[in-house]
Amino acid sequence: MKRLSYQNISYMRQFAEEYNDEQIPQQPVGEIPWGYHIVIVSKVKNHTERLWYVCTQNYRKRLVT
Repeated sequence: MKRLSYQNISYMRQFAEEYNDEQIPQQPVGEIPWGYHIVIVSKVKNHTERLWYVCTQNYRKRLVT
């Protein structure tokens, strides 16, 4: 594994804070690629909206387009 950038470490910290075991089941979080998590955390500032994007099937269409 190569060195991690400050930005990547920041994304990992945000991910861990955002998706704890009590808030969201493992299956939806595990099925979404890491890059989409970064997009969700970067573009969606509201916590409830972030969970909505993770739990729905429309997260890719709505965020990427």
